[in-house]
Amino acid sequence: MKEPKSNIRKLIDIGGLIGR
Repeated sequence: MKEPKSNIRKLIDIGGLIGR
């Protein structure tokens, strides 16, 4: 939780896979 940016990047990675 010390790196919220990492969370957003993970969400984008998952979203990209699902959006594909």
